[in-house]
Amino acid sequence: FVGDSSIYIVSILKDHTHLFKVKKPSNWKQIINNLRQSISYVYQNDKALFAKNSRYLSQLILDPVLCTLPEEITRLQIIPDAELNYIPFEVLLTENVDKHNIQYKNLAYLLQSKSIGYAYSAALWLENKQSTTTASTTMAYGGYAPVYFGKAFNDLPIARRTVKVLADSYNGHYYINDKASLPNFLNDQNNYSVLHLAMHGVLNDENPLSSYLAFYPKDKYKLYAYDLYNMKINSDLTILHACNTGTGELQKGEGVMSLSRAFTYAGCPSLVMSLWQIPEEATAEITQLFLEYLQSGQTKDVALQQAKLSYLKAKPERLASPASWAGLVANGNLEALDF
Repeated sequence: FVGDSSIYIVSILKDHTHLFKVKKPSNWKQIINNLRQSISYVYQNDKALFAKNSRYLSQLILDPVLCTLPEEITRLQIIPDAELNYIPFEVLLTENVDKHNIQYKNLAYLLQSKSIGYAYSAALWLENKQSTTTASTTMAYGGYAPVYFGKAFNDLPIARRTVKVLADSYNGHYYINDKASLPNFLNDQNNYSVLHLAMHGVLNDENPLSSYLAFYPKDKYKLYAYDLYNMKINSDLTILHACNTGTGELQKGEGVMSLSRAFTYAGCPSLVMSLWQIPEEATAEITQLFLEYLQSGQTKDVALQQAKLSYLKAKPERLASPASWAGLVANGNLEALDF
């Protein structure tokens, strides 16, 4: 909880609860903004900016908690407040950095030792955790990836290829090009345990309920956040493979008003969402790895952790910035899926 002069951290374990109070820095918002900036594509090569602010934030809000946790605890579920909703905790650095030799691939991210999941509130987390599989889902996977023409949106051919590959791998169904339309989504989305929406997302900060996903054709078929509040999503997991689906305007006492939050209120207990404009190729690779680990029986947070670590290990330094791999996060019920 981020107050005016203090930050409060509640650590809840099965048998113990701890409350920590730390003094809020006078430049708190600047620290958050600097860290967010350092993991954007414009500043992704400013390694010193990233390392400085990531380690500082970790020392402030993470170190007091980690030193009290038993070593066997490797999974964390975080309910962030205020500006912390914009930060993927897995990029926080758990060790000091040699500022003269900063390599993204070799940094001590929290991701290395902990899997991270998120929740909007304790009440929503409990509701999602207690939700059960909807009997009406008939297939494991349904993917949607439209084609885009014109100047408004870049086309996403890698997204279409990924959706087709995943549908074939998991005995599912894919909707690509003109088939990835809103009417098809509205008619068929309840048939799938895993929904994968690989498309453009448009954030409206001034009116969060007008944020939308762009189906085919983009000018006619837009799925707005306000539409989702009147829908019922039966999937066990929705992967929002689109930009800025987990971010939006902060509202006091409510948190972030985002597309992913609208999916949660529509009844989807688990989400994988994006915190910024995610890159098409890296996101496709991580999503494929995530589903592979998920099919092997891993929980959603661990599957996403392993997917990101596999991506980091395989890529050269120039592709290892957190801007490439940290934007996708898991929210809600993190338990494993039965494929």
